[in-house]
Amino acid sequence: MSVKQASLTDVISEVLEELTMMMVEKTETFDGFQPYLCGSIDFKGTVSGQLSIECTSDFSNALAGNLLGLDESEITEAHRWDALGELLNIICGNMVTRIFDDTTPFKLSAPQIDMVEEDSLPEDTEQEVKLVIDDFPVKFGLTMS
Repeated sequence: MSVKQASLTDVISEVLEELTMMMVEKTETFDGFQPYLCGSIDFKGTVSGQLSIECTSDFSNALAGNLLGLDESEITEAHRWDALGELLNIICGNMVTRIFDDTTPFKLSAPQIDMVEEDSLPEDTEQEVKLVIDDFPVKFGLTMS
């Protein structure tokens, strides 16, 4: 396995900035973070694991608008879920090839999106990334097995 010199934060930031034109800043804490949607995608290859996300309603709305090219009045709950799933898929695909191995195929599961009931990142999350994306707090987690 050839490990690349890219971090999860780098991959997430580059994908978001290039795909959605949203500005990304790293942060250590969120004040009053109230996640609305959560999602995850599994990957299997030379390394296996899961990439997770928690985000606010405002972020999911802005993401759907930017990613799907919709006006705010046109965005439905299905659009929010689809946009978040597509974002996870693209970030995970970039992550596995840029961080882990670009010579061995990886299998990605279908993204799973749901409403947040409580802290939804897995307890065994090895890496947590907190970002402010266009003023919206978003939390990513990476778990490997």
